Amino acid sequence: MDNLNKRSKWFIFGGAVLIIFTALVNIGIIAIDDYACIISKIIPAQNLTFDQVVAERDIRSPIAPLVLLSVTKVAYWFGVEDPAWQLRLLLVLIGISSYASFCWVGLSLFKKDKAKIEWFLFLSGFYFICPLIFTRPLIESLSAPFLTLSCFFSQKYWDKSQRRSLALALVFLVFASIFRFQSGICLTALLGLIVLKKNLKDLIF
Repeated sequence: MDNLNKRSKWFIFGGAVLIIFTALVNIGIIAIDDYACIISKIIPAQNLTFDQVVAERDIRSPIAPLVLLSVTKVAYWFGVEDPAWQLRLLLVLIGISSYASFCWVGLSLFKKDKAKIEWFLFLSGFYFICPLIFTRPLIESLSAPFLTLSCFFSQKYWDKSQRRSLALALVFLVFASIFRFQSGICLTALLGLIVLKKNLKDLIF
């Protein structure tokens, strides 16, 4: 952050404020599965148990609602009894976490180009759909930050052949796949990088 100019810092701050505002004001659903598979299983936290979430599982993994129910449970334990506010606090956490991961990737990718940093931060925070998408408890929105981090470390591995970067890319891909199992197809891209670089020994790290 120290090497950022004032405009970039304002973009980060403004984007964070907009995301928090969106999370607090817009708690509506944007898809039926948004409600049926996630929201109905995490609020009101005081009336739900982890065993219920597992017992009522549908075609999806219960991991996402279990993780999110943990957050709403913590909010309830701290005295937040209104289900709407439990959801608002959860959306704030999801939004800020997603936004922070995207900003970190952008700052790392374009650290030598201040103009690109400014455009990246501006679009991440103020592109019309971003504040909404960042603050939804959809499995796609939960998976995206981890997939983005996996792509970033994959690129670092391609540039520098660092096994540590490959390992991190794999770890973040695993987390992305936990929330959205289709993300696992990206493993073929990681394997492709190894083959293209002819570093087959990296298959076993």
